[in-house]
Amino acid sequence: MKATSLQQTALFRLLGPARIPRLRAHARAVGFRDGEYVYYESEPAQYVFAVASGELRTSKSHAGGRVI
Repeated sequence: MKATSLQQTALFRLLGPARIPRLRAHARAVGFRDGEYVYYESEPAQYVFAVASGELRTSKSHAGGRVI
């Protein structure tokens, strides 16, 4: 992942340019197909995702199977 991509995200912009190379050493670009799930709410999180391009849709399951 490019350092400029990380610096352009609101989440990582506050780190400043000196810390970006350290973060970049642990980052990698991952692609997902349209409609593919990135994360299921019932699973423990293993990664932090920053969206470099495209869109994500989030949903929340509620009792009775209702999804919002």
